[in-house]
Amino acid sequence: MTGRVRRAAWIGGAAAAALVLVVSALHTPPVRQWALRQAVEVARARGIAVSAAALHYNLAAMRVAVDGLEVRSPQAPDLPPLFRADRIEVDLSLGALLRGAYHIERAAIRNPRLHVAVDGAGRDNLPRLPEQEPSEGEVDYRIALLEVNGGGLRYDDERQGAAVELPLDRITVRDEVILVQGAGGGRVTLGGRTLPLGNLMADLRLLRDALEVKRFEAALGDSTLALAGTVREFAAPRLDLTAETALDLAPLAAFAGSRQRVQGRLEASITATGPVPELQARARIAGRDLAIEQFERLAIEAEAAYDAAAARVRLESLEVAAPAGTVAARADVALKTGESTARLEARGVDVEQLSRAF
Repeated sequence: MTGRVRRAAWIGGAAAAALVLVVSALHTPPVRQWALRQAVEVARARGIAVSAAALHYNLAAMRVAVDGLEVRSPQAPDLPPLFRADRIEVDLSLGALLRGAYHIERAAIRNPRLHVAVDGAGRDNLPRLPEQEPSEGEVDYRIALLEVNGGGLRYDDERQGAAVELPLDRITVRDEVILVQGAGGGRVTLGGRTLPLGNLMADLRLLRDALEVKRFEAALGDSTLALAGTVREFAAPRLDLTAETALDLAPLAAFAGSRQRVQGRLEASITATGPVPELQARARIAGRDLAIEQFERLAIEAEAAYDAAAARVRLESLEVAAPAGTVAARADVALKTGESTARLEARGVDVEQLSRAF
């Protein structure tokens, strides 16, 4: 019995030593370089050109790290990389992997840059992925914690002379909660005209088949947008969204390339509910002390509704007040087929003053 125990102990020790040697060999620089080359080849076979400065991993801790990652489109190697990051670290759950699931216990991305570019010929830098066989069932995935520091988003379209740059401060994903904080200093360019893109902030909940927007805020110049609500059933979206916006008209008109004189500030509240084919939307607009060309001190109030199923827009009320008088209007417009109606009313109009203005 003692001999058998000794042989078993010797075999167990030898097996453990062999495992340690194998694991140690897998962590040597030559093997890590070989693993990196294999990963690059797998990505290329799927239509993605990937390069990296170094690959690090710890099999015992189920930790993987990549330095200097760069992703390109093999179809457009002369265009800028689609994605770059200084470092990516991922800690996986071994128990979940053994069950065929992908659970990320912690991930960190340092200075990621996503850049979508379209050249003058209409080519873009998005990789063309081969068609894949439909998978059976849903993939079991979970991200316990993802931390993104620095980096930003960029879009360039040479055909339109359009560009968007959005620097990021940080993104935090904890289970289904997503927090996004911009870094400021962004900009939007169109035809050589530029507006600053103000600080962006988002508080989101990403569920299995829904996106809950707790809070979203962004600014373009001195114009602001705030959004809240829910998008459900991504395959056939159902909306329940509310938006509040304040528009600084003069810089927006100049940015759009308008030569008309437009000044003042316009505020709007918009709601959208229901599935997209049957969308119901309402908008309320108000503006004070506006100027359009030679007309000064204008006040505008309007309320409108949109019915996607009926393909109709109803202008429930519109009132434009000026020193020369007030104009009110209502309308019901068929976007496809059907009867459209409109009513216009003028009150207290000073014809002589209007003539001078024209």
